[in-house]
Amino acid sequence: MFRNFIKVAFRNITRHKGFSVINIAGLTLGLSACLLIGLFIWDEKQYDQFLPGGDQVYRIYNEYTDNEGSQNMALTAPMYAPVLQQDFPEVEQTARVMMTARYKILFEAGKNKLYEESGFFVDSTFLELFPLSLKQGSLSKALDDPASIVISEEMAERFFGDDPPVGKQMLMNKAAYQVKAVFKKKSEVSFTIQFSYSPGRDAIAG
Repeated sequence: MFRNFIKVAFRNITRHKGFSVINIAGLTLGLSACLLIGLFIWDEKQYDQFLPGGDQVYRIYNEYTDNEGSQNMALTAPMYAPVLQQDFPEVEQTARVMMTARYKILFEAGKNKLYEESGFFVDSTFLELFPLSLKQGSLSKALDDPASIVISEEMAERFFGDDPPVGKQMLMNKAAYQVKAVFKKKSEVSFTIQFSYSPGRDAIAG
């Protein structure tokens, strides 16, 4: 019986070629679109899954309005964080994040001198809210010292090779920082905030 179905289907396809091509192309396009949408949703849902209580972590946006309309931007005044924590009991912890300058910054470690980008200045509470998976070092008080820095595994390999970087000094635009921890490769952690290094200073903007 199944063979008969195949024969009838083949005869209908050959008899109505134009109609069959349109149907098959539409079915193929629809299945491909569904597959791509499913893969996109699956990939998006992988982000920030490592956060404990991630459903209670929020990002603050400001709404800016001008003659061209309104838009939401994740740029807020630095006082938002302490005021929120002080005036709203439901806010347990805050962390301010400021992107470093868009141009590359010179880092030095021993004889290695390289320009790096994708960095953030953060509050000392950053790793409490976002406990990154570390390859070396400890999350505890890693950014308490303003002269401390946490770097990515890729950055550690570029500057220190196989040597453990924790406890060693790096210069960032000639300012000295001590490496306190190394977080794992980006490919191993799907995190909304992508960066290569994070010095331990109070952020100026959220």
